[in-house]
Amino acid sequence: VQIACQKGVQALVHNLNAAPLPYEDQYFDLVSMLSVIQYFYDPGEALQEVNRVLKPSGALLLAAPNMRTYWRIGKLALLGTFPRTSLDSVGYDGGTLHYFCLRDLVNLLEEAGFQSIDVVGSRCLPGFVSHLTDKWVIGALKRELFCAELMVYARKG
Repeated sequence: VQIACQKGVQALVHNLNAAPLPYEDQYFDLVSMLSVIQYFYDPGEALQEVNRVLKPSGALLLAAPNMRTYWRIGKLALLGTFPRTSLDSVGYDGGTLHYFCLRDLVNLLEEAGFQSIDVVGSRCLPGFVSHLTDKWVIGALKRELFCAELMVYARKG
């Protein structure tokens, strides 16, 4: 943030867990939340606040770890341990407060007033899966079971 400000970009650090965003209603065209939703005390409230500051035609780009990957399910089912979603050294599981699957994210977004939700997966294992289509049944299986993160694009509804 300091470097951005030095380069003339208006930027600030703000804790959305502690207070609403310091922007008026309908201020932004686009908000990106890349791998942060799992750290909010109340993800639904955070998404409602993002919806508030988006213009009527605004969009949200959101990324979150996908708990429904085959290796995370396998670790839970076969080894009896909860999978980590982060390699951060903070906390027992990397400091994550919440865990999401695709349906969880879609439900939260719809409850917060978003629609036209489009999802692709990223960081696929094994790597060749990333080259498969994101459409139809193949895309759904890819997102749900083989992608470590879900990238969601949603429009304000």
